[in-house]
Amino acid sequence: MNIAVALWFAALPCLAFGQSKAAEPTNKVRITGRVIDVTDLPLPGTEVRLTTVGSEGPTTSVLTDNDGVFVFPSVFSGSYRLRFDAPGFLSRRLQLTKRDTERDVYVGLVVLEIGEAMEGPLSPVKPLKKVKPVTVCEALADREKFTGKPVAIVGRIECDSNREGHICFLAEDLCEHPIKTDGYAWPNTVLVVDYWEQGLPKPPAVRPEIDKEALTRKLSLARKRTTLGLPREAVPGRWGVAYGVLFTAPRLQKENCGDALGCGGFDGAPTALITLVDALQALTDNKDPAPQRKLP
Repeated sequence: MNIAVALWFAALPCLAFGQSKAAEPTNKVRITGRVIDVTDLPLPGTEVRLTTVGSEGPTTSVLTDNDGVFVFPSVFSGSYRLRFDAPGFLSRRLQLTKRDTERDVYVGLVVLEIGEAMEGPLSPVKPLKKVKPVTVCEALADREKFTGKPVAIVGRIECDSNREGHICFLAEDLCEHPIKTDGYAWPNTVLVVDYWEQGLPKPPAVRPEIDKEALTRKLSLARKRTTLGLPREAVPGRWGVAYGVLFTAPRLQKENCGDALGCGGFDGAPTALITLVDALQALTDNKDPAPQRKLP
């Protein structure tokens, strides 16, 4: 009897060891998904970080491939937080419960956008707020307010050709507060820049939807303040809208003024709007200014 009791006590450590091993997570799963922007384009190079909820363990991170796809190939079943970071976009966070990770997980399309960062398990993406445009005159009259910020500007399209290629402006004629430098009145134009180089602000990451009702009102206002048929205008009645970041020359340039005080504009325009490529959209000249696909 004593021998049997002794053997039973001797077996306890083995039983306990077996129970502790069984309690450890042994199930490994695959977590994957795809990161895109609001225009459904993939976002390669997005950093995706995986953190265990309630643990001080290290964070694991991967980068999305050229198609925006990310993969964590072998992860223990458990509760996790996913964080998505891409340059020019706000972070997005998702949470996975232990129940979610009992099998392989595909989190679906993760949309990064300009707007509020969202949190929660696979929460639906809120649409971007529609952008209300301003006219060229309004943008020029309040440059301090708009400089350095994304803005949509409506005006008459004027395009010129120079040695470097084709450049376009948005214009109005009759602004109440024209910009002047030492008595020189500037044309009421905004240069549209669709390329980036060192020293320029970066354009917005995405193109949001323009508020059509507001666009109709602003286009009507711009027509009233604009005289058609100027020499620089290629097509009478051609109107356009562009969304980008407005910036102002440190000094404004007058013709043939060299290095004199007040020089330094943008091809004859006091301000410029840096946009994504092909962001300048032509508008039909009617009550419903629907954007055309290409500028004529």
